[in-house]
Amino acid sequence: MKYKRKTLIRALLIAGIFSISSVSVLAQREERVRRVEEKGSPELRHGMPHMGPRMGERFDNLPHGVYRSLDMHYFHHRGIWYENCGGMFCVTQPAFGTFLPMLTAAYAVIIFEGQTYYYSNGLYYQDMDGGFVIVQPPKGIESVQPSQFIGN
Repeated sequence: MKYKRKTLIRALLIAGIFSISSVSVLAQREERVRRVEEKGSPELRHGMPHMGPRMGERFDNLPHGVYRSLDMHYFHHRGIWYENCGGMFCVTQPAFGTFLPMLTAAYAVIIFEGQTYYYSNGLYYQDMDGGFVIVQPPKGIESVQPSQFIGN
């Protein structure tokens, strides 16, 4: 009986931690959107703020679970692109045509001139066989409201 009780208490504590952290992530996103809206910053596009580190930031190591691009030049993790820069990893904007097998957890779906675009962290993607490819945004797409938001 004691063993089952300890296991139940541990499970409840872990569940509580996960629910608190998910509430915290949502609260942080809402706060970031509110601050960006107040400033009128250009980093808020299609109702979505830029999430994560800024362009040019450097890191000693990549986060766990990165995707390495097919050309082996870029690394992608949760909407952020990195490249090797002098023994470190810099946040970058990859070249148009860079392939990603699956979109990040948060993106906006935009229908513009009969085409479907996916917007995340300053980049536009389109469907390609087996994944998505980064595309140059067409003129005027910045003012289009998304038809759908996916993710947090």
